[in-house]
Amino acid sequence: MTFDEMASEAGLAGGQIRMRSTAGEPVLYEDPQTGNFYEGWNPLVVDRLGNQVGEPAPQTHATLFFDFDDDLDPDLFMADDGDTLKIFRNDSNSGKLIFTEVGEALGIDYSGAWMGFALGDYDGDLDLDVFVTNIGSHAMLRKPQDNPTGSCEYHQRFAWGTCANFMLRNDGVGYIEGIGETGIFVEVGQSIEVLPSLILAPAALDSQKIYRTLPVPLGLAAYEFGFGATFFDIENDGDVDLYWLGSNKNSGAGPGGDVYPGVGRLLRNDGYGLFEDITVEAHILDISDVDYSILDIDNLSFDAQKQRISYRFHENGKGLAHGDLDGDGYVDIIGTNSSGNIWSGDSENLVPAPGPIFIWMNGGGTAHWITIKLKGRMAIDGTGSNADGIGARVHIKYTSLSDGNVHAQVQEVYAGGSYLSQDSVWLEFGLGSANRVDEIQVRWPTGQDQFLEDIEADQIIEIIEPLIR
Repeated sequence: MTFDEMASEAGLAGGQIRMRSTAGEPVLYEDPQTGNFYEGWNPLVVDRLGNQVGEPAPQTHATLFFDFDDDLDPDLFMADDGDTLKIFRNDSNSGKLIFTEVGEALGIDYSGAWMGFALGDYDGDLDLDVFVTNIGSHAMLRKPQDNPTGSCEYHQRFAWGTCANFMLRNDGVGYIEGIGETGIFVEVGQSIEVLPSLILAPAALDSQKIYRTLPVPLGLAAYEFGFGATFFDIENDGDVDLYWLGSNKNSGAGPGGDVYPGVGRLLRNDGYGLFEDITVEAHILDISDVDYSILDIDNLSFDAQKQRISYRFHENGKGLAHGDLDGDGYVDIIGTNSSGNIWSGDSENLVPAPGPIFIWMNGGGTAHWITIKLKGRMAIDGTGSNADGIGARVHIKYTSLSDGNVHAQVQEVYAGGSYLSQDSVWLEFGLGSANRVDEIQVRWPTGQDQFLEDIEADQIIEIIEPLIR
């Protein structure tokens, strides 16, 4: 029961940081002892004991394993803070573990402050898309940094950098010269329309506030800082909604003085490519002690500051995960916050405080649902797929009683994803008015397909992988 370190052999040990001059040339530093040159890392920078500070490799904040090219092996998405977004295609064979970086070939290797992933079919086309959190639009409201650094605030004015959150749309499997057959993912965040909150809209929606030399962000790209993120069906209507947790309290600055204030965002999917910001209405702001009693901005008694509905009161969001905690078929959310300074409320003084853990329980509704728990045969007799079914992909079909149409959904049991956290490995499907599931198809990591038919809704069903024929 020992482990061998194989990252270097597999191609996953990490390359050098990307840091470019304003002319696009690598910013290099020489180690006088070895003669080696490093991009973005200066070996002459030492601490008070004379030890070198850092290392010439990126700092990774989140990883996501899922089969992005539909070839039955787990590929790896990597979110690096202060470096590029990466996709490693799994090219392993029975004798060797091999991962090949394909993010550059796909044109998504932007330098940013990448934090966390969410995996889900946001556009309902029965493939899995990826949302990636970044510093967000607050960095676009002021003058970019002039000196080369790893921060997206320097990189964002160039073609290779961005501070915007990304939505990577899955366009299936295709062929790219030089790397061969691969999953095709395209960044579409700018084109995804979001109906903004009337109470707490992002400042970047006002194009006049964007710094004059920066491109004006549109749609989803105009939203703020995110750490942990998740797709889930808040109202069980059959499409996935998106939530991410902000924000950041760098350099001891808390609410009222932070450079990246954020309170989290819950974007409800209407099923037709439009999202609506319902964070305040859903009572899921990343703020302690919010008064949600009055949310009508035309009501003379509404007072955003008094009710703590303001960026000024934000916590320090980090990990985020979803799961049906009480088994009622409606998905709940857990969010964690780092400690830091917060605004005391009665003065401009900042006071230290521990970061709270929020458990947002879903209020539920009348829509139907089904939750699927997979068990691979490794848990039964040591054969087949892993015990949790990680890597298994599940398709369901069901008939809506409201419109008579047959609908379909897809999810995958995946590993990793959100920042310092992972969603439940149980798969929760909202069914709307359908009280039965016509068909469940499970494609196990071994490649074996399993079908179940005519399943009653509103239950947690365990599916055990059959013996491999």
